[in-house]
Amino acid sequence: MEPDIDVLTKEGLTAQGFTGFQAIREMQRSGLPRSLELNRHGVYAVVSSPGYSPEFIGPDRARRNCNVIRPWSFEKLGEKWVPGVEVLYFGMAGTRVHRGTLRKCISDLTRHCMGKTTKQGPHRGGELLWQLEGYTDFELGYLPTEEPESEERRLINIFLEKTGKVPFGNRIPRSLVQPSTQRRDKAPR
Repeated sequence: MEPDIDVLTKEGLTAQGFTGFQAIREMQRSGLPRSLELNRHGVYAVVSSPGYSPEFIGPDRARRNCNVIRPWSFEKLGEKWVPGVEVLYFGMAGTRVHRGTLRKCISDLTRHCMGKTTKQGPHRGGELLWQLEGYTDFELGYLPTEEPESEERRLINIFLEKTGKVPFGNRIPRSLVQPSTQRRDKAPR
């Protein structure tokens, strides 16, 4: 593990080279930034404001919003919540499965947020974010990299080591996380 690396806050991500942080609401209104960096592969993160206190959107309202395909119950959302962090989700663009650029994947994420989905998405990863009140105020930043899959896994592994959970919006099974990063003081789940 890399203990001095902060993957829990926007400030920590910015120190690692994440850039372009902008509110989702602004991206919906004005479009994505015109940065050429978005035409590359990379990772991106969704963050809340410091001290954000979650209020969950229930399954019925989430279905009416049309932006969550399989909504979770209040109880499951509460169990999934990671207190004391700003980072809510890590995503990636440019792998065998996610062949698109940062621009394509971030665009898909913001379209999904607005309810423009099909049964497959367009962006199922992170959809739990849309069960949090104030989700359009969350900010999204990105980090271009030629190794997005390993970088996303690295970030999630550090997050898991520090908190005992993956970020709220990620659904990565613990079996896909490197075993060496699992906390030794917790029993396997």
